[in-house]
Amino acid sequence: AAAEQRAREAVESAREAKQRADEQAGALRKAEEDAAKEHDAAAEALRQKEEAEKESAVQSTLAQQAEERAAEAKQAAQQEAEKFTAQLDGLRTSNEAFKQREAELGERLRRAGGKGERGARQPTP
Repeated sequence: AAAEQRAREAVESAREAKQRADEQAGALRKAEEDAAKEHDAAAEALRQKEEAEKESAVQSTLAQQAEERAAEAKQAAQQEAEKFTAQLDGLRTSNEAFKQREAELGERLRRAGGKGERGARQPTP
C-alpha cells in the first residue's frame, strides 16, 4: 500500500511537472511572438531610413543611427528567438521524459495493483 501510494504521488508529481513545462512552453511561445514583433519593428525602421536619405543630408545622419539601432534590435531579437527555441526544445525533451516516467510509474502502479488482487501476501510454497 505504501509503495502504491508512493507510485501515485510520483505520477501526480510528474503530472504537475508536465503542467509547469506546458506553462513555460506557452510563455516561450509568447516571447517568440514578441521577438518577431521586434523584428518587424526593426524592418520598419530600415524602411523609414531609406525615405529619410531621400529627403535630406541631415536626415541621412538620423537614418544611419536608426539603421544601427535596427541592426542591434534585429540581432537581439534573433538571439532571443534562438534562446527561446533552445529552451522550448529543452522543455519538449523534459516533457517527453515526464511522459515516459509517468508511463513507467503507471505501469508499476498497475503491476502493484495486480499483485494485490492475486494475494501478494500469501506465503511462497
